[in-house]
Amino acid sequence: MTVSDDTDELVITVVGPGRPQCEKLKMTVMMALSELSLPARVDHVRNPKEIGQMGIFGTPALLINKDVKCVGSTPSKSKIIEWLIPYQKA
Repeated sequence: MTVSDDTDELVITVVGPGRPQCEKLKMTVMMALSELSLPARVDHVRNPKEIGQMGIFGTPALLINKDVKCVGSTPSKSKIIEWLIPYQKA
């Protein structure tokens, strides 16, 4: 499985202007990563212009290696873990 374009780095992107739901999503992602002991870079895109250029029209949104997992909702930690498990190294 290719994790990202040029490296094995897992990149998770939280998209949203920093409202409470966006911050909650970022914290939930961090907890899920910690629970899985999974290293990742977590980015947070807050700039409305950048968000529009990404084609995201609802926040919060979550991308894992540029793959949109959710838009306009805050998934549970268990759902995020489900999305992250394929990225664990055997």
